Amino acid sequence: MLFHHELSHFPIAFLLAAFVADVVVWRSASDTARIVGRVLLGAGAVCAVPSVVTGMILSIRAVTGAYPENTINLHMILGITTMVVGFTALLYQRNEGRKPGAASRRRVCLWIVALSVAATGYLGGTLGHPM
Repeated sequence: MLFHHELSHFPIAFLLAAFVADVVVWRSASDTARIVGRVLLGAGAVCAVPSVVTGMILSIRAVTGAYPENTINLHMILGITTMVVGFTALLYQRNEGRKPGAASRRRVCLWIVALSVAATGYLGGTLGHPM
């Protein structure tokens, strides 16, 4: 059995916590929050890979009529988008201090990641717990 349901909680938690840490840094310039946010972003991006892979495998097996295909497809697209934008934010994070605008672009990516995680999680919840 695939562990997509179990694996998906790690990138959700890490990426949302990275977003919260970035908001704290933005509001208070906390060095501790900056360091924690950097670690959380890296962990979230890396943990998103097995979640996406197992989700894609599970979606192939799940498209048998048990779940709405449109919901599965949108959930998969948003999950992949979350992973890609998370890695993009990580790339901008690495370039902070070397390339102008990298910090602002990272922050925009984190906002996109937070919104994407919320939408992806909602759709995943409707698939896992249908009404």
